[in-house]
Amino acid sequence: GGFREDLFYRIAVIPVHLPPLRERREDIPLLLRHFCAKHGAAAVHFDAAATDALLKYHWPGNVRELENLVERTLILRTGDTLTRADIPGKVLGNESSRSSQKLINLPDDGYPLEELEREIVIEALERSGWNQTAAARFLRIPRHVLLYRMEKYKIPAKSQK
Repeated sequence: GGFREDLFYRIAVIPVHLPPLRERREDIPLLLRHFCAKHGAAAVHFDAAATDALLKYHWPGNVRELENLVERTLILRTGDTLTRADIPGKVLGNESSRSSQKLINLPDDGYPLEELEREIVIEALERSGWNQTAAARFLRIPRHVLLYRMEKYKIPAKSQK
């Protein structure tokens, strides 16, 4: 459907120019606090290094991208202070360099894949506070696949270490 012409003329009386986020970086700290509060985490804050990294990013997805980033970091957080380490590599500008770096260092004599996979599942669960939905999202797998892996590797629903 098209935009109603009469409605357009009613709202076009006072044009409002809202520049993209990359042109109003000074709003980012305020928006960070707003989105934390909106998602029920008003006590959570971004440290100076994390905020600085977010100020340097170009935000092609504008404010929605910033809100999605805040929501993601809140889901995966381990404390009330979010650091540069909590910011995705894409935003930090090092996603392309990730391919040239080793993600993990395996011993020269090898390492069982199942043991590695078990450790990764446990790490994702610990990072998400043992929230299975958040852990599955972090691993980019459906929740039922995470549950299957937990059963396969005999990982209890809550850590008993």
